Amino acid sequence: MGDLSLFFEARRVAVVGASSDPMRIGGRPVAALKRAWLAGDPDRALYPVNPNRREIQGLPAYESASAIGAPVDLGVIAVPPDGVVEALQDCARAGCRAAILFTSGFAELGAAGRAREEEVVRTARALKVRLLGPNCLGLIDLHRGLLATFTDAVNYDGHRAGSVGVASQSGAVMSQLMMLARRRRVGLSKAISTGNEGDVDLAEAVAYLAADAQTAQIVCYAETARDGPALADALSAARRAGKPVLMIKAGRTEAGRSAALSHTGALAGTDRVFDAVMRQCGAVRVRDLQEAIDIAYVAVRRAPPSALARLGVVTISGGAGVMLADEAAAGGLSLPPLPPAAAARLREAAPYASAANPLDTTAQAVNDLPVWAACVETMLDGTYDAVLMSLAYFGESARMYGPILDAVRPLQRPDGPLLISCTPHDAPNAARAEEAGFLVFDDPTAAIRALAGWSRAGRAAAPQERASDGRAAPTIDPPTASMTEAAALRLVAEAGVPTAPFRLVATARQAAAALDEIGAPMVLKIASPDLPHKSDVGGVRLGLRTPAEAAAAFEAMTAQVSSARPDARLEGAVAAKQLSGGVELILGSQIDPTFGLMIMVGAGGVLTELFEDVVFRRAPLDRAEAEAMLAALTAGALLDGYRGGPVCDRAAVVDAILAFARLAGACAPAATVEINPLLATPQGCFALDALITPCGAQS
Repeated sequence: MGDLSLFFEARRVAVVGASSDPMRIGGRPVAALKRAWLAGDPDRALYPVNPNRREIQGLPAYESASAIGAPVDLGVIAVPPDGVVEALQDCARAGCRAAILFTSGFAELGAAGRAREEEVVRTARALKVRLLGPNCLGLIDLHRGLLATFTDAVNYDGHRAGSVGVASQSGAVMSQLMMLARRRRVGLSKAISTGNEGDVDLAEAVAYLAADAQTAQIVCYAETARDGPALADALSAARRAGKPVLMIKAGRTEAGRSAALSHTGALAGTDRVFDAVMRQCGAVRVRDLQEAIDIAYVAVRRAPPSALARLGVVTISGGAGVMLADEAAAGGLSLPPLPPAAAARLREAAPYASAANPLDTTAQAVNDLPVWAACVETMLDGTYDAVLMSLAYFGESARMYGPILDAVRPLQRPDGPLLISCTPHDAPNAARAEEAGFLVFDDPTAAIRALAGWSRAGRAAAPQERASDGRAAPTIDPPTASMTEAAALRLVAEAGVPTAPFRLVATARQAAAALDEIGAPMVLKIASPDLPHKSDVGGVRLGLRTPAEAAAAFEAMTAQVSSARPDARLEGAVAAKQLSGGVELILGSQIDPTFGLMIMVGAGGVLTELFEDVVFRRAPLDRAEAEAMLAALTAGALLDGYRGGPVCDRAAVVDAILAFARLAGACAPAATVEINPLLATPQGCFALDALITPCGAQS
């Protein structure tokens, strides 16, 4: 898993289905490899294979790969679908152990194509040939000139070798990222298009880039995850290597989510789960391709991402300053005020400018360039990590922009704040600014988003110490039918989550006796495997203080529930101590089809689905992850005594989350578990209601 060296370190490449026309799919890789790869090392060999040609693009052509008479490392296959199996077999006879399959017409076309693809994959596996594709755009290594692709993007000048790796399920997206990087003057290390993922998938591509010495950052485009756990492992490997991953994920909507009987199922949208796993593994989701390349642009010019949290803004427009302050706040960047000494110097040098951050110089400053330089110099001395200059349209004018740039160029220091020029730049002005060490953005809001994104990516990718709490999961027989609350609470208690004192009662007399044992106030809740949400049918009675009240409540409640749901199986009621004065949370588990067991923590009670203040993480959890889940909740502030509320035992809640996760792991994949509410109090936390549902019972 993750070792694609058979592809990238190939020294003898055969292009099967090669064409003399360098613009045809079979001709493009020949032309590109001949130009950029073959000439780079005399020990490399490129073999065009076409039974109808003796020479292709100046190279000897061969009837078949096996007719070459020399071993082949990598086969690049561009033949019609019906010829793919034969081409793979021929490449294997030539000693090939890796193949890139450009050919489309497989699983993307439906059942018939899927069957054809399965035959190709079976053939490759039987031959022990690693397969990239089918229906893929191939791969590139700009350091070695390995352009094993048919994208025309490689034919444009200006691509540069660098440290940004690309892993994409879409070939078109890979090409677009290459062109955006070229325009942004961002150097790529390697780019991999996985296509239909008959063998090599996105997870393996990310894992390879995580281990690649020439790659320092990774841009990833995903439409789905064929192997969710493997993708999570690959992203975690990138984090351990200190390599930020910028993730572009198509399909953010919740339209495809499936409902379940529990609150957890209703809240577990596919995109929500994907986002949670990305956060847990250290990847940062970005909105689009341009934002990803903008962040990479900042990354390659300013390596330490943690040093970009404090931003200074110099603008000739007060309105622009307000807009940029909003954008910075949204991105988690701070705009600290100028230190008093710097503000005093500024008021003396530019009395008409606002001695604030953002600093509004007004347009007058660019007509008095020493004043403009003094304003920028003051900001550069203001303890900021980066200083952004917002210059309206001036970058389109050599007459106006050149003097402005010259005025501030001497202020640059190698160890000083990053200086960013934000204005629509014409090409010469952009080149001049970058040569002077400035970052260049046409849109200042895009600049702030890129700074914020790189700061987030750096923090997310920081290696983290993770340690298990050392406790084994409980040994249980997962249920095959829905359980009553009493049975579920017993399992929860055995797993280590405290519960309020409770009894299962079958008669009004037993309910009265339970109040004497448990004490007032007491709550009665209907016990039925068919009623996961008891309050919806009148199955809850609160505040019972005397045995007589308990008996009467039992009779009235069972009668009401029987009338509302005559089909429901009733097994009595749960009589429990009624606790109050704390914060209600919800704990839930869900079996995600992509990533497996997910654990949810959120604001609990009857309004859980209304507020949707929930956090998901992939199991298993450690203590640091459980604490991070609580910290990510809006309701988490309630645990610390918000506005005079009780200060709850946060450590006990974390213990409960970990115990719950172990129980959920013991039940998975046969059943899911939910506690709602888990009541957090200053004295600890208590499960007040529990639900264990076999996965076959969810729909």
